[in-house]
Amino acid sequence: MALALGGVVTTTGCASMGPGAPPSGTLEKIKATKTIALGYRDSSVPFSYAGPTKEPMGYSVDLCLRVVEDLRSELKVPDLRPRWVPVSVETRVRALVDGTIDLECGASIGPNPHRRQEPPCCTIQTGCYPDRSRAMPFADVGGVKLFYEETGQGAPLIFVHEFAGDYQSWHLQVRFFARRYRTIAYNARGYPPSDVPDKPEAYSQDRAADDILGVLDHLKISKAHICGLSMGGYAVLHFGLRHPGRALSLTVAGAGYGSMPGERERFRRDVDETARRFDTEGMVGVASFYTKGPTRVQFMDKDPKGWQEFYDQFTAQSAKGHALTMRGVQMSRPSIFELEAAMGRLEVPTLIMTGDEDDPCLEPGIFMKRKIRSSGLVVIPKAGHTINLEDPELFNRALLDFLTAVDAGRWPLRNPQSQTGSAIMPAKPK
Repeated sequence: MALALGGVVTTTGCASMGPGAPPSGTLEKIKATKTIALGYRDSSVPFSYAGPTKEPMGYSVDLCLRVVEDLRSELKVPDLRPRWVPVSVETRVRALVDGTIDLECGASIGPNPHRRQEPPCCTIQTGCYPDRSRAMPFADVGGVKLFYEETGQGAPLIFVHEFAGDYQSWHLQVRFFARRYRTIAYNARGYPPSDVPDKPEAYSQDRAADDILGVLDHLKISKAHICGLSMGGYAVLHFGLRHPGRALSLTVAGAGYGSMPGERERFRRDVDETARRFDTEGMVGVASFYTKGPTRVQFMDKDPKGWQEFYDQFTAQSAKGHALTMRGVQMSRPSIFELEAAMGRLEVPTLIMTGDEDDPCLEPGIFMKRKIRSSGLVVIPKAGHTINLEDPELFNRALLDFLTAVDAGRWPLRNPQSQTGSAIMPAKPK
């Protein structure tokens, strides 16, 4: 990786210096404040632009954050934090000169950033402009562009991320399942580089479910395995209820927040407060409590480095998009318990997964198991909410066993004789 910073180029190549010298002492300031101000070219998206057309051609939060990782090591500041600062093409040079930002980040990325085949290009003054021939993949869903990433070959397997994640949240699953499946992970609306529509009515539970359909249609996929966590799990469940003929299987993980009777109003109050704080405090302010909640501490305890990656990716996202999503989706979606009749009609093979310490999702998970005749339930021990990252081996193994059974035609509906109302007596002969 190359880094041109404060007049100093560190480590690997791809740095260039533009006209005008950055202020002296940049590295010292970063070390002293333990913060690096990263300039990006939009009010919500860390984009780099291809020349004077300003056409967005390159993006990757994880590549930008690799710069921060390198600086943590080189400056020996392990708790260095990124702070995103919007700049325009016209103001970026002045922002560098006067110290408003420390670094202008862009990324030259190929079709699969997770493989890290391309070094990120992060430079003072000039930025790095990607090859225009490498346009990023987007699915146009009713005029909203959704970024997606494809890896592997085989039956299609779609991953739908949680509220506190994005497509990168599935990297441990993509690396595992791409050996057998055509994996597709995408960013929901409101999550750059996907579009962030301004209108609140552009965000709802139904739209989230139909965005999955839009990705399938864009890729000309007739049927796919669909896997989602939390907000993504809700979207997968609603997709199955709305479009069952388009799903080979459904995996609904960590779904149920705000569903418990008697807790709905408190949930809505908490959602409203959190959305307000996205508006007033931004991603870093909300991250100070959201990433450390009662169902996230398990991840912190088990895998501090993995949790730190989760935190960094969360803080690099769009506060505007998160506030709109929280008000349009979480605030308004129905409780799992309100879907009883529709779930009783669902016959698509379904896997329900939850952590045993993810209290808001445990009872909704059991309820889904009882109502969806085609479902199985996996409870991961000593686990919180972010189970695909917190316990990736258990998650991947359970999901692989499920997909293998479905692909083999060996995931039957529940035998009705297993539900007689008695713990001992069989069904009475008709």
